[in-house]
Amino acid sequence: MQQASQLNEAINYARQIQPHTALYQQAQVKIKQWSQMILDIAQGRAIIGDFQGAIAAVKLVLPIINN
Repeated sequence: MQQASQLNEAINYARQIQPHTALYQQAQVKIKQWSQMILDIAQGRAIIGDFQGAIAAVKLVLPIINN
């Protein structure tokens, strides 16, 4: 889960960028891209039968999806 965890860290960092800053829109785009990458990782894990790994990856993006 190393890669998914690293993407999640990047997402958490990008979420700290304030709406009134110049980088906010770019951060929002990156958050969506990285979230999709985590979901892709989860899907790949599920395909090979690593259901625990897939669930762990999905849990990383659930707080993002729910916001």
